[in-house]
Amino acid sequence: MSSIELGFGEPVYWYEEPSDEIKATKIFYDEISSLISQGNKVDCIEIWAGTKRDQIKHLEVDLSSVRGDALRFYENHHFVFNSAEKKTANRL
Repeated sequence: MSSIELGFGEPVYWYEEPSDEIKATKIFYDEISSLISQGNKVDCIEIWAGTKRDQIKHLEVDLSSVRGDALRFYENHHFVFNSAEKKTANRL
């Protein structure tokens, strides 16, 4: 089973991840959350050198439904971050 099939989720005991990588991901999450709350658009891409354009998958990530300790990066994905809460607040 690949990580994308597992989806987003908190770190688990049976898949050891270095603590500095977990911490870095949480910091990234906080930064993109802040940027989005200020009205900015944020995206990023996780690929290896040599990856062809047609191998890259698009993934919308709603930060209002994915917590910071659950965010994961998947190879060959273009992440577009948003927040349903921010969209709702803009409509009021």
